[in-house]
Amino acid sequence: MLGYAIDEQQCDLFSLALTDLSVQAEANAVMLMDTGGNILASICKADDGVLSTVAALAAASFAATRELSTLLGESGFNAIHHQGDDSSIFIQNAADEFLMIVVFDKNTTAGLVRLYVGKAIQELEPELLRVAGQGYQLTDRPNAVFEFNESSDLFGRRVTPNRLPDARAAAG
Repeated sequence: MLGYAIDEQQCDLFSLALTDLSVQAEANAVMLMDTGGNILASICKADDGVLSTVAALAAASFAATRELSTLLGESGFNAIHHQGDDSSIFIQNAADEFLMIVVFDKNTTAGLVRLYVGKAIQELEPELLRVAGQGYQLTDRPNAVFEFNESSDLFGRRVTPNRLPDARAAAG
């Protein structure tokens, strides 16, 4: 799996493009993420803490759709649209490694969203290709160390390090 890092200028460029797209498409939320569900930039009218979950599920949905296209003999679908009673979501592939997601309500048409997403992706594609070319293999960092502060309280319970119950003592 690849990891991506973007610099401040790229972040500004992505944020500006997403802001424009959000206004043009009358969207409730717009996200640019990699195909693994990691958000690079987002604009959301009312962030209720579910953006990362939406991104992960959208990435999984897109991956499943790609597999369906392969089973049907297609070279790959590049966009999907899910329509609900009040909200809809449009997901389109960008530069093979990224996804643009737009969440919109029933007052906006899918055709309008598709049009403006296409324009935004066309504008951002050169920079996305640069980001993709700078990606690094996460497994190429064998000495990487991840640390959690207060890891003993990570799940809301205290565990005393090196003091696990002895199974033999509990059985006897």
